[in-house]
Amino acid sequence: MIRLFLNWLYTATVYVERDSPARRAHGAAKLAATLLVLIAAVETNSLPVLGLLMLFPLTVSALDRDLRMLYYAVRAPLIPLLIVSLLTAALHPAGFFAPESVMYAAVLGLRLLVIASSLIAIMNVTHPQQVSSMLSSLRAPQWLVEAVESTWRLIPVTLRDADEALASARLKGLKPWAALTPLTAAALLRARSMAESLYVRGAGARRRETLRGPGSLRDAVPILLVSVALCLPVLL
Repeated sequence: MIRLFLNWLYTATVYVERDSPARRAHGAAKLAATLLVLIAAVETNSLPVLGLLMLFPLTVSALDRDLRMLYYAVRAPLIPLLIVSLLTAALHPAGFFAPESVMYAAVLGLRLLVIASSLIAIMNVTHPQQVSSMLSSLRAPQWLVEAVESTWRLIPVTLRDADEALASARLKGLKPWAALTPLTAAALLRARSMAESLYVRGAGARRRETLRGPGSLRDAVPILLVSVALCLPVLL
């Protein structure tokens, strides 16, 4: 089950290069729209409103011209969210799977699904260099720009390493947590190699322009409009 979850998460977060309005949209606008949806999801306790907020990752997927992304964004956190919801309904003070506990668990599960799927969808359509370009325009230190860009890229790679480490532990007849040691070692070695490569190339010695700009504000208008339309009834 752990490997299945990691595979789903890796599939949902890996960035695939292609042209679409969602990928051309300005990175700051996409992040602002996502933040607005996350705030609305935390503020509301209504199942219908939370269901409407799921239109945000649907809109992002539609603007990316690939509705499979919505499927991947919903599927990736599904297993842990189901476990959390079931445990909440079983251990709630109102009683073991009582109507109140079931309703509370449903609201909690859907809220977490909105948050997780929205973050995954935006991460899927936002190139790391869009984020680093925004930081550069804000005169952020070069080491911070490169750290954010590298971390953004390394999340799917680390998930893939975790899946391989778990597979190796299973083939050797070891417990799943035995994979933590090789996974940690591989992550540290990759971080060290990347730091040495950046140092050799003179990273941090001077400010440089990123290869990709922050994106187009015009292409970000649909995402912003949908997020504002969905969140205004909650936040006002």
